[in-house]
Amino acid sequence: MLEIGLVDGRPAPAKLRRTIADALALVATDIVRVSRTSRFNSFATCKQNDVVLVKDADAVYAGQVHLHFEANGVPVSMIDMWELHRYTDVNVGYAIWNKKGTIEFIDTALILDVMTYQLL
Repeated sequence: MLEIGLVDGRPAPAKLRRTIADALALVATDIVRVSRTSRFNSFATCKQNDVVLVKDADAVYAGQVHLHFEANGVPVSMIDMWELHRYTDVNVGYAIWNKKGTIEFIDTALILDVMTYQLL
């Protein structure tokens, strides 16, 4: 089985590494790698700018991927989170989301799937 984590990860550029290190209180010896693509389960990947469904303890959210990285081998995704505005008839199967403007660092394994979306 394939492991959750970066696909073709590379060392983070210095400026991006500092930004991540500051946000997560990392130290200089911590290893930070980045990639445009990450595997979120054994069978699926998502890329930078994809819109994904993310599970939380008691809810499901949507958001747009800004960055995938690993800090000391732990896969993390930086997501611009969205709030559910309205869910349509179950038979139709689509939802309307509003951007919250909140960037969150989440465990990449919490991504459920990549969504097909359209901006209204």
